[in-house]
Amino acid sequence: MSSVRPRILIVVAFLTLLAANPSRTAAMDEDSDYLVSTEWLSERLSQPNLVILHVAKDDAGYLEGHIPGARLAEWGDFVVTKDGVPNELPEPATLETWIRGLGITDSSEIVLYDEEKGMSAARAFFTLDSIGLGDQSALLDGQLKTWKAEGRPLSTEPASVEPSKWKIEKGAGQHIARQEEILSILSHSDTKGNPKLLDARSKDYFEGTKKSDAAARAGRLPEAIQMDWDEALREGDLPLFKSPSDLKQLLGEKGVGEKDPVITYCNTGRSASHLYFTLRHLGYDTRLYDGSMSEWTMDETHPVEVGSATE
Repeated sequence: MSSVRPRILIVVAFLTLLAANPSRTAAMDEDSDYLVSTEWLSERLSQPNLVILHVAKDDAGYLEGHIPGARLAEWGDFVVTKDGVPNELPEPATLETWIRGLGITDSSEIVLYDEEKGMSAARAFFTLDSIGLGDQSALLDGQLKTWKAEGRPLSTEPASVEPSKWKIEKGAGQHIARQEEILSILSHSDTKGNPKLLDARSKDYFEGTKKSDAAARAGRLPEAIQMDWDEALREGDLPLFKSPSDLKQLLGEKGVGEKDPVITYCNTGRSASHLYFTLRHLGYDTRLYDGSMSEWTMDETHPVEVGSATE
């Protein structure tokens, strides 16, 4: 009996922890802490600490119909243009004001979704992660499209939000890779081992046959690996994630191991946010180069590669 009692206490403590952190119980499977199902969310809409964020460029789709209780997180509130580089993180004080306006507190459990395939929601997740709220946050698997396809309830009433007094921590800015670090990686000066550079764009951008208007030159970062961000999603009309085992196999085939640190990038940091989320969902050590090719190609001395990576 004496050996059984400690085990019982451990189980009770574990269940208590899960009850205090419901988004952690919401995983699609045991490998994920950051992805929740429509079924899980539907069962918890009345939960007091739940904050659902409808991420969109404006309020048009939100007013047409959103998940009941969802609060609108507009794109322009959490991305800015800095020194000619679009889709950058705002200053910490700006993000603090944004979070307060959404009514988020340190006890909030946050679920994010968007009206498309999850790229915007993933960008909002990265923003929250960068200011210390990532472990309180999760993406809705399948996004609003799946919620609607399943015939789940919608609301056209804007959510009533009581602003919070949330304060940003001094360590804001984590999970971000800077231009200087990319230069260091390419010079192989890091004796601890270089992170893998994972390009979230399609092959035409990666190989330089197509150029984004946001970039001064076509091509990719030298030594980068290409994985189109939506390769993380299953085939079909609904933007549901592939299983963790399938995703890990896919990454391994591309040359990214589970122990490899990874930096994602794209043209402006938007699609790279989805790949960033995918890696966080899987438990990989990952960061995002927010400036991406838009910032990198501004300096003509920065190397850029074109053509097939095998050439």
